[in-house]
Amino acid sequence: MEEFKQGISHSIADGTKVHFWEDAWISKIPLFTLFPAIYSVSNSKNLKIAEVMSMDNGNLDWSLNFSRRLYDHEVAEVTDLLTLLHNFQLGDTPEDRRIWCWSKNETFSVKSAYMHLHATEKGMFGQCLWKRQVIPAAIVWSIWLERNQRTFGEVENEMGRLANSIKVMAFRWVSQEEEFKRVTVDVILGNWKSFIFDPP
Repeated sequence: MEEFKQGISHSIADGTKVHFWEDAWISKIPLFTLFPAIYSVSNSKNLKIAEVMSMDNGNLDWSLNFSRRLYDHEVAEVTDLLTLLHNFQLGDTPEDRRIWCWSKNETFSVKSAYMHLHATEKGMFGQCLWKRQVIPAAIVWSIWLERNQRTFGEVENEMGRLANSIKVMAFRWVSQEEEFKRVTVDVILGNWKSFIFDPP
């Protein structure tokens, strides 16, 4: 669910439907994530943008209230936030609306969600394969098993079958990790070339 939420942002017309800190609107990441230090001392948590924003002579003003005086590192965060807010412009729609970040037309589709989440999952899986040296280990282990079969069992696998055994073994090792429980073997079989020749 959290991964799905990362695909949602907002176009702001009047700010009455979107939270200033907790929703993504001025960037694809919510402000409380971008500026955690000042969010922790903010008096405007859970407030809508309209409750923090005002218009003065055609310019947007922002009321950022805090529960205490700020330390230097917090002042630096406020400066960065104000710079971000200074460049913000209201949308031209009648009211606030949701935007789907993972498609060009900003409209949700099951395909765009699947493609993005699958690509993210694939990238993390590939990183894990190399970071933990799973691929070299799977190759060495499979060759050792093949050597034993040929030496003691007089069984010789064809190269294609040996290659597949390496892929499946790598999948089995990495899929033991909690974050990859949902990954299927077709991820590694279908993307083997990219894992080898274009590692993350």
